[in-house]
Amino acid sequence: MDKKISYGQQFLQNLMRLRELAHFSQLCLPDFSFTYVYNVAVGKFDFPSMKFIGDMLPFVPPDRWFYLVGEQFDSAIDDDAAYTTDFRQSVNYRRILDIPKSAGSYKVWCKSKNLSYRSFMSIVNGNRQLTPQRIFSLRDMLPPLGWFVR
Repeated sequence: MDKKISYGQQFLQNLMRLRELAHFSQLCLPDFSFTYVYNVAVGKFDFPSMKFIGDMLPFVPPDRWFYLVGEQFDSAIDDDAAYTTDFRQSVNYRRILDIPKSAGSYKVWCKSKNLSYRSFMSIVNGNRQLTPQRIFSLRDMLPPLGWFVR
């Protein structure tokens, strides 16, 4: 496979090489069809669903789905850190709530980061769910792991 893969996909592909993916899928991911798990492993989707990332927490740290093998990332967290799949309880959500204090306003901050103000505000206001695509687009400003740690 020439396509670059994420660290999360690498975990699943290692299971494929060991011919353990079907068993793992059945045992550890009962809410997902084997076809879905296989498609995540081979890169059919840009990102797995947030539910999939959450269900994989015991096996793959959540930020590993947002970095390709070989890319550097900082995922230093306390061993006692509590994971969450509700982004409104995350470290990064608290960070974005503090943006007006540091940047003056969300509008100014979004403009400086070349982000859509309306799209960003829909996350701040809780009108939209946070998606893996949004996490990826913000990863240079807000580390992906911060969306999953309380």
